[in-house]
Amino acid sequence: PSDGTIFEVNDGFMNITGYRYAEVIGKTTLDLHLWVKEADRLAVVNELAQGREINGVEYQFRTKTGKVLTGLFSASLVTVNHERCFLSSMSDITERKEMEYALWESEDQFRTSIENAPDGIYMNDFEGNFLYGNRKCEEIIGYQREELIGKNFLELNILPENSLAMAAEILQDNISGKSTGPDELDLISKDGRRVPVEINTSLVQRAGEKVVLAFVRDIAERKRAEQALRESEERHRNMIDFLPISTFEVDTTIKLVSFNQNALKVFGYSEDDFKAGMSALQFFSPEEYQRVGENFGNVIQGTSIPGQEFTFLRKDGSTFNGLIYAALNIQQDKLIGIRGAIVDITERKRAEEQLKESEEKYRMVVENAHESIYIAVDGILKFANSRAAVLSGYSQEDLIARPFIEFIHPDDRQMVVERYLQRLKGMDVPGIYSFRIVDKLGDIRWVELIAVLITWEGKPATLNFLTDVTDRKRLEEEQQRVAKLESVGLLAGGIAHDFNNILTSILGNISLARTEAAPGSELLDSLEQAEKASLRAKDLTKQLLTFSKGGAPVTKLTSLMELLKDTAVFALRGSNVKCHFSIPADLWHAEIDAGQVSQVMHNLVINAQQAMPTGGTVEILAENIAISKTQSLGKGLPLTAGNYVRIAVADHGTGIPGDHLEKIFDPFFSTKQQGSGLGLATSFSIARQHGGHLSVESELGSGSTFYLYLPASTQTSATGQAKKEAIKPVGKARILVMDDEKGVREVAGRMLKHIGYKDVEFAADGAEAIKLYKAALKSGHP
Repeated sequence: PSDGTIFEVNDGFMNITGYRYAEVIGKTTLDLHLWVKEADRLAVVNELAQGREINGVEYQFRTKTGKVLTGLFSASLVTVNHERCFLSSMSDITERKEMEYALWESEDQFRTSIENAPDGIYMNDFEGNFLYGNRKCEEIIGYQREELIGKNFLELNILPENSLAMAAEILQDNISGKSTGPDELDLISKDGRRVPVEINTSLVQRAGEKVVLAFVRDIAERKRAEQALRESEERHRNMIDFLPISTFEVDTTIKLVSFNQNALKVFGYSEDDFKAGMSALQFFSPEEYQRVGENFGNVIQGTSIPGQEFTFLRKDGSTFNGLIYAALNIQQDKLIGIRGAIVDITERKRAEEQLKESEEKYRMVVENAHESIYIAVDGILKFANSRAAVLSGYSQEDLIARPFIEFIHPDDRQMVVERYLQRLKGMDVPGIYSFRIVDKLGDIRWVELIAVLITWEGKPATLNFLTDVTDRKRLEEEQQRVAKLESVGLLAGGIAHDFNNILTSILGNISLARTEAAPGSELLDSLEQAEKASLRAKDLTKQLLTFSKGGAPVTKLTSLMELLKDTAVFALRGSNVKCHFSIPADLWHAEIDAGQVSQVMHNLVINAQQAMPTGGTVEILAENIAISKTQSLGKGLPLTAGNYVRIAVADHGTGIPGDHLEKIFDPFFSTKQQGSGLGLATSFSIARQHGGHLSVESELGSGSTFYLYLPASTQTSATGQAKKEAIKPVGKARILVMDDEKGVREVAGRMLKHIGYKDVEFAADGAEAIKLYKAALKSGHP
């Protein structure tokens, strides 16, 4: 807004200045000390206040660290939320400026001109230290440039006493920003000769700093020097015509004085067309006229152009981008005009655009890839895409320059490092393999790696693609657990079935024996204890049968809300643990065996209570969820797609150790002294028999949460049940008993006869039972 407060910046601003987003918002450019020159800031404010836009003006900016950058600044007025605001942009051209100046220094035509100049030319800083000296300078004072560079006037003793004051005055003028000359003074050459010279100085830019450019002339040989200059310029002209760059000379009114052959080719003119006297503005795009005038005016004032980019105009009206280098053209102590060169950078610009476009495409592909991509050199991360940041939990900046081994699970580090080193050596390494990583929060995730050997910045490196397979691993482990439980359940079911038959015979005979034992006798007491032990064994076989699918659920539509509350409250009755429910009113119904699901909930609530011996609260949450095939796989759930009710039972106890989590649903695994190890195994089996699933999440010190998934029903109320007829007592009934166990048949027969049924027949299998039933029906005694 108009008060200068910054309310939005993009990533480019933060990358250039080094500030973070939070450090900038709400501040002004004054707060950030962004402008190097206060006059520049005031000029921008004045232009915008008068409603004028600023387009690509060069200013100096200061970064967060205090580094001074050269940038191109643009600004305009926009309206945001009905308020007039300044929209500004800047780009860092510091490196380009340095490169342009380096290019200017390296151009052959300038080097040739300076090196062959008839005058001595040198540069020194404001301390009087030599920065450069040409050949003529060496001839005049007798010192080689290697002896001059870095040395001070006073250190070399080349100034006699009568010239010290004049030299000091010239230097002081230069420090004040003034050009000087011509000034006459004496120099003492290396061999002791006194050489009268004429010196002209001006200020030029060199690598971003102002230095003194001086022209030294041996006055005693002026005539010879002028002749040498003319010969030198002729040689220079011959050489310039064959240079692969366009050279030019203009007078002080920017009228064309001379040009080389390359200029004719580049601008599309013939020698007849390209005549002296044409305005130099004719060769620039009209949009550049103001900049051209300003820059050429600066050159006239003594500031050279060290390679600025302009848009140039050919004869046919087409344009091209080029860099212009220009400096004063002084002959015989007189300012003639400006001499310079133009470098066509059209191909370079096109290459830069193609490179930029290529990089953008590459970055778009990499940043939007499903896999995490990183590059490692010498074991150090040099690049990481945004997906790698999501996977690890670290920012891309945090990942760069860190050893990749830091993120690998300690148990997998040796294997991963060995394969990394083997791949760098060109050895045969598995193309795809899995290992574990530890993210920023400390969570362990499984990843699958595909690595390719590449060269990065001249060094051997690996390009790595990581895919998060944590959920797939969990699903595989879940499926393995289910398969293991099914195989164990098959064995347990067979044993439980046979054992149940034996127990039936034992319990039947004990019950009959109790009826014949005298009341209060030791025999009756022994029989009662034996019956209690047998009943406990019978409960165990019932759990084994349920675990082994022998207790198939008898389902009916049930309201889970009532079942959950009734079971939890009953299980916690009389304990120091409370229960908190979070159950929505629109919770779906489910077709379940209420007794079996109640048994599951009872086991989970009791486990939660025992995990909090000092008391606490059990959280029971229920919710409706729809699981697609993708979500099922993504959550590591061995469930088919569909609607489910998910019930969570959470405690705030000590949590379950990691090595126990893998075994918690195994039959007969228990950490309790009196536990049978069948509670969670049976619960898991009941969930599976209902088409659902039981899983657990736990963290040491933070408690555990069990998740029960049950398929939801689309029905909203239970269907009516058929009314059962009351059993009518039958006097002398005939009874047919069928069982494949002889002991069960015998005890059943004895018990029936004990209560008054005398006419009993027995069948060992179904075929025999049907035969006897038909025969009895046919005889008239069914």
